[in-house]
Amino acid sequence: MHQYDKQYGVGLSAGQHSVTVSSEGKDWIQVNYAIVGDWLQSGPPADVWGLQGPADLLMWARNSEFTWAKVGRLGIAPATISDMAVDLPDMPAGQYEAEFWDCWQGKEIGRERLSDPGGTKLALPAFTKDVAVHIRRLAP
Repeated sequence: MHQYDKQYGVGLSAGQHSVTVSSEGKDWIQVNYAIVGDWLQSGPPADVWGLQGPADLLMWARNSEFTWAKVGRLGIAPATISDMAVDLPDMPAGQYEAEFWDCWQGKEIGRERLSDPGGTKLALPAFTKDVAVHIRRLAP
């Protein structure tokens, strides 16, 4: 495709795909995407990221409806996400403590003791914007 200032669509069948877009010239390229048609989301509208170390696990859950465009520009308040649980990765057996943090207030909003949590689900507190979790190992 060697056209300037155009939009190009790529139709994909259902399933997993890998799409590569590159700029072979000396100019820049801008790539956006749109999902057209029906799609099903299982679970609450949230994105979850995490990092795991030998004795700690850090997670951040964000309400994907809490965006600048929706809240700031359109004035649409996101619904509170409640009854959400995340699958914990394999972790060494032992005693752990989970701290839950309100990222906007910068304060702890709860704690929970966990025993051998690897492979189990952790219930998150209700949140409208986002919540952070720090799980640390207390003892083997």
